[in-house]
Amino acid sequence: MFSNINNDGAYLFKYEHLRETKGVTLIELMIYISVLLVFISVFWVSYKNLSKIYEDNYKDDLKKEVHSLITFSTYSCKNMKLDGKVIFNRDQVVFKIGDDVKKQINLRKGYAISFNTGTVDNLMLINNNGKIYTSGTITIQCPTGGNIAMSISVDNLYVKVKE
Repeated sequence: MFSNINNDGAYLFKYEHLRETKGVTLIELMIYISVLLVFISVFWVSYKNLSKIYEDNYKDDLKKEVHSLITFSTYSCKNMKLDGKVIFNRDQVVFKIGDDVKKQINLRKGYAISFNTGTVDNLMLINNNGKIYTSGTITIQCPTGGNIAMSISVDNLYVKVKE
């Protein structure tokens, strides 16, 4: 057995004492749990911020993708000398020339898209010169709240975006 002559506490840090102790005390357990909770809370906050950044990036990419589809459709109709149409369903956008699908965008779950005009909703007509017949507003509804409005004018590829 180990003897402690001068009672200075140095025996607590010797190997023989560590071998004799079994288990943890209540205060050690509380310290372990509190450190673990600090790590979990830091990672939880960073995860929430990361998912918000991910959603914001998807919104920006979706705006650019819809605009590029409209630009692609006008140039395709002009090059092929055929009339085309862009159909806005609730969860996808389809560009067709005749019955052939040329390009398609599928939206993520929870997102919805529509094209509002004064005459025919959810249909954008493009003539064989690459000019847009119908002006209107493309509305993208996001599941996290907030809508994105993209205004399209006739005979112009200028798109005004409001969030």
